[in-house]
Amino acid sequence: MLCTILAASSLLSAALADSKDEITGMELREWAEEQARVLPPVINGVKMMRPVIEEEKASVSEIVDIPGVDKDHIFIAALTYAIEHMDDSEKSIDKIDAVDYDAKRFVLTRREEYGDGKKASAFKGTIAFQCADDMLSFTTYDIEASYKEKGILPRTRALEKLNPMKNERHKELFEDFSFTNSRYIQNLTDYIKGHPSLEVTHWKEIKEHEVTKGMNETEVKLSVGIPSIARQTSGKTKWMYGNDFVVIFIDGEVSTVID
Repeated sequence: MLCTILAASSLLSAALADSKDEITGMELREWAEEQARVLPPVINGVKMMRPVIEEEKASVSEIVDIPGVDKDHIFIAALTYAIEHMDDSEKSIDKIDAVDYDAKRFVLTRREEYGDGKKASAFKGTIAFQCADDMLSFTTYDIEASYKEKGILPRTRALEKLNPMKNERHKELFEDFSFTNSRYIQNLTDYIKGHPSLEVTHWKEIKEHEVTKGMNETEVKLSVGIPSIARQTSGKTKWMYGNDFVVIFIDGEVSTVID
């Protein structure tokens, strides 16, 4: 009974907090635009890309210059980075939602935790990437923040439902999300610049999520993802995706597929 009463009290406190935090989309949009002008453009070496509010939805859209790299290689490197940096735990929500290999675009949903203790939070968002010669454009949308505030239970709210103008914790959440999202984009961009010539020729197999002899490691990642275990023995590299699926490489190319 006591637990029920405490939970009900917590929910009531949250409801009352929500009523106090209500703001209009226009107010939040004006606040977000002002923050972009007055807050530091770079934090801990990360160029900050802060959310804007359009039609009462929070999103981040930017075009990143990647001179000297064509759209094919930007696409390959960006998608490879996204696959390599997905959370592979059982409770993870990270996933590639869609890939258009011909148009050189893909959509990724990811979650990232930030901070610890009372300041711990987690952010979920979907990022749509479009690759072109010498540039990468993206939009992060459907952004949610999970955090502890009032009451017992942690809370999850859409970013545009927060009130950073009156609530200091909500203001911190806006900035924390901006940092985590900007850092991810910067790291992805740095990876593209550091891997401008990844080669892919087995597009048919990749589209069908198959692995065949002659594929390189990048192609296998794009086709079936990251292995659960990777081992090197006697000049061979073994990628194990489970007890019944093993890929063996010799000199960087698939030599055997055990399925």
